[in-house]
Amino acid sequence: MYFKSVTLSTSKLEALKNFYVDTLGIEMVTENEGEFSLKIGRSELTFVSCSSNHNPFYHFAITISGEHFSQAKKWAQSKVQLNKEDNEDEVYFKFLDAHSFYFEDPAGNVVEFIGRNSMNADQSSFSMKSLLDLSEVNITVEDVLDKGRAMLQEGFSEIFNQPLEPDSLNFLGNRDAYFLLGPVGRTWYFSNQLAESHPVTVELDTGRVVSLDHEGELKIRK
Repeated sequence: MYFKSVTLSTSKLEALKNFYVDTLGIEMVTENEGEFSLKIGRSELTFVSCSSNHNPFYHFAITISGEHFSQAKKWAQSKVQLNKEDNEDEVYFKFLDAHSFYFEDPAGNVVEFIGRNSMNADQSSFSMKSLLDLSEVNITVEDVLDKGRAMLQEGFSEIFNQPLEPDSLNFLGNRDAYFLLGPVGRTWYFSNQLAESHPVTVELDTGRVVSLDHEGELKIRK
């Protein structure tokens, strides 16, 4: 399983387009009125404009090979200010065998670059062609247990075989691509942002679509 496309809402469409396309140099694959899409390896990331009365933000992770992590971090430091946690600007996740660094875009999205040591690099030098896919995206809700049980019933596994936790993150999917199901008000790692519930739509390579709407209703379509 992998994320074929991820669609997020934003009230800062033009600023995000300038940031991802002009500052970071990520390829824009489509642009229509009120939205644009970026090529993130085998995934697409789409931002859709919403009312300026809202300022949606999310957490998502972009996968790279562990071999490219140091190069990618150096590249990112030339473009943005990296976020820190306990005065460190990167972290190693033993349970994933991966290193990560984080930064925020103009909409406040907490963007993670995760270098997975299980992924081989196709080329020696890091570039935007080294982006492999989107491998994490948050689903933030008021009723974590109810939504989590619904996802488990639809075949999404807790990847660490842990029981659902109402007050922390739950990793649902597989080790290559997973939803971070968590509660409103939780502080995002490497950020001061408190998690909020906003619409998100994810299409999987299997054709299934997982979405959270404005009212917080979770839908899973086959």
